[in-house]
Amino acid sequence: MRYYYTDHLNRPTGPVEDTALYHAYRTGALPTPVLVAPEGREEWKPLEDVLPYFFSYRGGVQGPLTLYQIHAFAAGVPEPVLATEPGGDNWQPLTHFPGFSVPSPPPLPPPLPPAPTAAAGLARGRPAAGGGKPARSRRRAEFPAGVRTAGWIWILYGVMRLVVAASVVLKAAALQPASPGTGMLVFSAFGAGLPLAIGIAFLAIGVRTIRGDMPDVRSNAIGSIGIAIVTTAALYVILAPDWGTGFLIDAVLNSLLILAGLLALGDRNRFLVWKGSS
Repeated sequence: MRYYYTDHLNRPTGPVEDTALYHAYRTGALPTPVLVAPEGREEWKPLEDVLPYFFSYRGGVQGPLTLYQIHAFAAGVPEPVLATEPGGDNWQPLTHFPGFSVPSPPPLPPPLPPAPTAAAGLARGRPAAGGGKPARSRRRAEFPAGVRTAGWIWILYGVMRLVVAASVVLKAAALQPASPGTGMLVFSAFGAGLPLAIGIAFLAIGVRTIRGDMPDVRSNAIGSIGIAIVTTAALYVILAPDWGTGFLIDAVLNSLLILAGLLALGDRNRFLVWKGSS
């Protein structure tokens, strides 16, 4: 099986065979922490939660389990636990795997009166007096600005389409006494219903994108560009040659839709990394 993984600059790399990934992780060639995703999927997880390993306990081989699962098991048993990748024969203690080493405690400081700034120094993350360093916590990847901007553009587009739907309803109500009949009602319902549906859809997509609820942004980005191109071409043909202010407003909105799609596609990989680190 092949996997994608994040390099030292948190960029997606690969895909590579699982044997190469096992070797790179065992030799310390991968950054810590590292996220991986199986080829064909878009769910990024820590390597220790994805790759299967076998482990030995009391003379028997058990597994496969992830390294985190094996580590949780080893924490509750007195005997040492060794692990190896599938098909491997290089059995090693869990402490030899990156991220599972047991640091040596720092030497005790001499019995001195506590300094008044010691607690403040530790709170700001500076080394303690005995030479120990604060543990480094796993940082979550930053939400990509391009995807966030695309979400706000989709919200703006949805609001403008709702305004168009409202204006169609108001015009139909004003003309109804002068133009009675079901034809006018059908025309006004269609003219308001289409922008209403589009506005609600883009509002929902924009809000979910900004909140990070979308599993991926590629389909929304491609759809945004496609809708903008089709809408602009349709208006160009329908309104030709009398292009007025309404056509210009729609052209600007559709240009924003294209920009949102390009921004989302450009930051898609960083968005997937952000989803994997959440």
